[in-house]
Amino acid sequence: MATNKKITDLTELSEVDLADDDMLAIVDVSAGTTNKVRKSTLASALSGVSSITATTPIAVDSSTGAVVVSTGTIPINKGGTGATAGPAALAALGGISDPTNTRGDIITRGASVLGKVSIGTSTTVLRSDGTDPSWGAVAASELTGTLPIANGGTNATSAGAARTSLGLVIGTNVAAAGSNSDITSITGLTTDLTVAQGGTGASDAAGARSNLSAAALGANSDITSITGLTTDLTVAQGGTGASTFAANGILYGAGTGAVGATAVGTATHVLTSNGAGVAPTFQAQSADFTFVSSAALTTASTISVTGLEAGYDYEIQLEAFAPTTDAQVLWCRMSVASSFLSGASDYAWTSDANTSAANDTADSEIHMTGNQTVGNDAGTWNSFSTLLMNPGGTSESATLIASGMTIEPTPVLQTQQVGGILIGSVAAVDGIQFLWSGGSTFKAQGDITVYRKKRS
Repeated sequence: MATNKKITDLTELSEVDLADDDMLAIVDVSAGTTNKVRKSTLASALSGVSSITATTPIAVDSSTGAVVVSTGTIPINKGGTGATAGPAALAALGGISDPTNTRGDIITRGASVLGKVSIGTSTTVLRSDGTDPSWGAVAASELTGTLPIANGGTNATSAGAARTSLGLVIGTNVAAAGSNSDITSITGLTTDLTVAQGGTGASDAAGARSNLSAAALGANSDITSITGLTTDLTVAQGGTGASTFAANGILYGAGTGAVGATAVGTATHVLTSNGAGVAPTFQAQSADFTFVSSAALTTASTISVTGLEAGYDYEIQLEAFAPTTDAQVLWCRMSVASSFLSGASDYAWTSDANTSAANDTADSEIHMTGNQTVGNDAGTWNSFSTLLMNPGGTSESATLIASGMTIEPTPVLQTQQVGGILIGSVAAVDGIQFLWSGGSTFKAQGDITVYRKKRS
């Protein structure tokens, strides 16, 4: 018995190859039988047949006699795809639809269905983690062997071997690491080296100085102070050559040598030249009669002149002064060791005015206007010139002689002559003080001027 075969598995017969004993199977569909006819009788069997019709899935071309068998779609369980188009067939076979929609996509089998790996970025390689593939870079730890020079490597596994392989010699072609003198210039930089990188953080001198907190060379206003110097700047460097000077001394030059300073002068002394090549010094004035000081009077309870020296007579001129309170007597006291004496028997005095005379041999002050008082009316003022003789002497008591005048608005003029002495002491007097009997203050009017005369 012959083996049944699918029509599609049979060898196609050409009309010219047909033999007389070749047979064609004819199926009587209505009777449910199959008949056969030989080539030799096929012509007579078809005699009188104008066309051949058939029902699906068989179709006959009456003009050519071609028979077409249409089987439809073959299911997957019969060896087909169950589809009539490629994308549908892929979907039926793998559960995906159009997976490779981008050039370079790769189809891969997932956990249960087909999928894809999208194209990777440039220079990445397809890597596997043992389960699924992915694009990625090759880790350095995964490399083995050495990359040859022709491929951009050094063909070495150490810095020394790499330099040798590349023909490089430290100090000749490359600089040594760390501190060295091999690098003499750097070209091609487009960004300023920061201060942290050993640069200045700037591309011009002004910016570099600012970043480094440096001053400009030569004359400039950048330097506002200098700290940390351990050596005095010399005169040639614009300094003084010294770090300390006598307080309140006067500086003097010494050519290119260090600047010098005088000792502190005594009150009323003047700076005196001692000739070429000798430093100046403070000395007492050599003139017999010299000006000491002058000042405008202000509102005050006392007027004092201090710092009197031995060897001089002093003249104190009070001009146009007056009290703020009416009916005051002008008093005078002297000081010893900077303390004004006011004991009940420290002074003796005598006064002669154009209206009266008075005196006292034991008093706490000298009465400059005697027993006469002066007023405080507008336009009233007093002027006195007091000569204090040898106040600094210790062999005789300090003595004063004064003359004055009071002018009142009417006008009324009154003159006074007074002499006074410090009794009970021959200590050096170093000051004189004027005050009012009733504790009044002086008006802010008038002046005081002090002169002195050398005694020998």
